[in-house]
Amino acid sequence: MSFNLSMFVQSIKADLVQVRGGVGLKDFLSAVLLNQSFKRILLYRVCHYCNNKILSSVLGIIDRLVSTHYNVYIVKDAEIGKGFCIGHCFSIIISQCKIGNNVVVMQQVTIGSSRGGKRAGVPVIGDNVFIGCGAKILGNVHIGNHVMIGANAVVTHDVPDGAVVGGVPAKILSMDGVEQSKLWCLPYNTHC
Repeated sequence: MSFNLSMFVQSIKADLVQVRGGVGLKDFLSAVLLNQSFKRILLYRVCHYCNNKILSSVLGIIDRLVSTHYNVYIVKDAEIGKGFCIGHCFSIIISQCKIGNNVVVMQQVTIGSSRGGKRAGVPVIGDNVFIGCGAKILGNVHIGNHVMIGANAVVTHDVPDGAVVGGVPAKILSMDGVEQSKLWCLPYNTHC
C-alpha cells in the first residue's frame, strides 16, 4: 500500500472523534496520553501506512512490543476503516481482514483468516458493527452493515445487514441491528 497522507489523517481524525468527541490538539494529546485504545490504533495506522523499508522494520519491532504490552495484536495488513474503537484493550487478535467504518471491538475478540478448507479466506466486516466480548469471526465470512455480534458468539457464516447474532455457532437472534448499532457505533460513546 502506498502512503496517502490525506487518508491517514482522515482515519486518525475519525478514530479521535470516536474516542474523544473532537479533533483538537487537546483531544489528541488526551487520547495519546490517556486512552489505550487510541494509542494502539494510532500505532496500527502508522505501521499500516508506512512503506519505507527501514522505518517499517523499526515500527514493526515497536508494534510487537506495544502489542505485547496491551495484549492487542493487529497485523499491519489488516484493512481497518475510519472510526475504529477498541472498547477494552485485552486479549484481542485481528489478523488479515477488511473492517469497515465505525466498528467497535470489545475485549477477547478474535478476527481470523483461514488458510484452508471451504471457509478459506479473510473476514469482511461492514460499517457500524459492534463485536461483543469474546466473539470470534473466523474465515471467509461477510458481516453486513449495522450488525451486532453478541458476547462469545462464533461467526463462521455470512451475516446479513441489520442482524443481531449470538451463540455457538452464531445464529440470527433478531433483525434489530440498525437500532442497536446506533447505541454503540456512533462517535464518542463511553465504551471507547
